[in-house]
Amino acid sequence: MKETNSKPQIWMCYSYKGGSGRTVASGNIAAALAKQGKQVLIIDMDIEAPGLQNLFEVTETEKYRNKKGLQDYLKKHISIEELDEFAIINLSDKEDVTDPLIIPNDGSLRYLIATNRSTNVMTEMSNLPERMESLVNYFAEKYDLDYIVLDAASGIREAFTIALHVTDLLLVFFRWTRQHLEGTIKVGTLIETMQDIGETERLKAFKLIASAAPQEEDLQGLQDKVLAGALTKVKNDSIARLEEELEESGTLFHEIPEMIELKWRERILALDRKNTPYEQIVARLIKEYGC
Repeated sequence: MKETNSKPQIWMCYSYKGGSGRTVASGNIAAALAKQGKQVLIIDMDIEAPGLQNLFEVTETEKYRNKKGLQDYLKKHISIEELDEFAIINLSDKEDVTDPLIIPNDGSLRYLIATNRSTNVMTEMSNLPERMESLVNYFAEKYDLDYIVLDAASGIREAFTIALHVTDLLLVFFRWTRQHLEGTIKVGTLIETMQDIGETERLKAFKLIASAAPQEEDLQGLQDKVLAGALTKVKNDSIARLEEELEESGTLFHEIPEMIELKWRERILALDRKNTPYEQIVARLIKEYGC
């Protein structure tokens, strides 16, 4: 357990390209942390195209339909106290949601909405990093948080920089495709440069996580053995390139296999399944970084 008045760890889930499974992963990682008895807040920072509201199935709740969210606070349209009142959903409280999550071990999971109203936050404000820092500090104290999980927008935009400003650990999600690989190398190189010049003082590390990855048994089961061999070679060559381009940070941290149950509907699996890939990621990270 964290010490009284200590700061929570802040993990940012990020991908250079869309379609990496980042939002599903961020929600399940937050749930896996809560499942271990942690006090967790997940913040939707995909300001232009938020998606956590669908994952958590809250679009019909009163708070979501009020259309208040993170952007309103960043634009100074509402105070931090109003943000807390109108845009924080306790996902295990039946007063906030009709179908509350069952979280064991006295854990909790709260969700800070990003409104899906058309908005243009980034061009209107000049002190967004400072307001973001004030936000995480306020909620860390208010809810005695152990962890804050940020679901960040894909690409290298100002929203990424704002989130990175408060991040302890960056989790970079990608798929085994050329576009995802090139983008991951690009962002990894940027982070290494920022670390070298001291622009990421808070960031401890970033980890590479491959999503929807074909497993060895899947490749071996292909009838076309030439194709199976080619796919295996592409993956092995990609792993070698990541390690070469990004040095120590290029080591693959974890692979999330393709899961058929997520094909038709994005879901929180970590609370009603055992040993999901998301729980495995959380267990490895806690072991390495603790809380």
